[in-house]
Amino acid sequence: MTRLRWGIIGTGYAATLFASDLARAEASRPHAVAGRDPTRTARFAAEFGVPVAHRTPEELLADPDVDAVHVAVPHTEHGRWVLRAIEAGKAVLCEKPLAVDPDEARAMVAAATRSGTFLMEGFMYRLHPQTRLVADLVAKGVLGELRLIRASFTIDAARDPGHRLFDPALGGGAIHDLGCYPMSVARLIAGAVEGRSHAEPDLLAAAGHIGPTGVDESASALLRFPTGVVAQLSTGLTAPAERGLRVEGTAGALVVTDPWSGGRPADVLTADQPADSGAVRLLTAGGSEVIPAVADLPLFAGEADHVAECLATGRTQSPVVSLDDTLGNVAALHRWRAAIG
Repeated sequence: MTRLRWGIIGTGYAATLFASDLARAEASRPHAVAGRDPTRTARFAAEFGVPVAHRTPEELLADPDVDAVHVAVPHTEHGRWVLRAIEAGKAVLCEKPLAVDPDEARAMVAAATRSGTFLMEGFMYRLHPQTRLVADLVAKGVLGELRLIRASFTIDAARDPGHRLFDPALGGGAIHDLGCYPMSVARLIAGAVEGRSHAEPDLLAAAGHIGPTGVDESASALLRFPTGVVAQLSTGLTAPAERGLRVEGTAGALVVTDPWSGGRPADVLTADQPADSGAVRLLTAGGSEVIPAVADLPLFAGEADHVAECLATGRTQSPVVSLDDTLGNVAALHRWRAAIG
């Protein structure tokens, strides 16, 4: 089987996750990597078994053996390298959020559309069976009339002005880096009620805390969708680590302990949450039921293989994370940040 050959731009955290998972991919393999520091790039290539370590991202984009590019640089650099990869004729998987500004996101999508180049935002959790299971159960009406979505993603990070998470110039802040997940899943589930891939909120109110470095260190949002579904979102960089999803309706609730990676972090396990990795708990008047949803591949390997499948079937965008969905999420995040100043 011919496997999709990946070039990775960036050597940070997201790039390491992607590269390490590629070792177990079925239709993809790593081919090249490039970053800002050639020495660090060489170490990255050696650690993750990447055959070619290019000195610059420009060299990687000129490599004829690179079929697809994974853009894993700070948020404010996404537009630059996505557009260059499109110009080079490479399929592009860009880490979330696609852009920190809706206008830039629209420019990236327009460039991909004009050239017929594949472009996808890297929301790997959307490709996990657990996520699909939740959306399918909601769409089937298992919960009755959907009322409330509660989603959270916080981490307990040391405040470091030199780290991209705390640097406004690099698009730092909780909403861009972590809050994008609760926003994405709320829009997904609200859309499932109507049999659509996503929905846009008609009301958004928010509050948050701006830290000493000028980024949003914590934030909460209250969304209302046209169907009347309400979503409560929370995110933070310097709070006790928490990740979770609870979807409530008139006939029951769905509880997902770790909605973003299909597993369960021990530090957030509570008595009424499932200990099963990759599982959803259904709570009804009749009791509690754990529904397994285990993936055979690691998250990023499944994501890479999804891109390979899309390209093999002639698609220029993902049917799971569509470009329209991406533009909506970028716009909603922009509204959230604006609402907290």
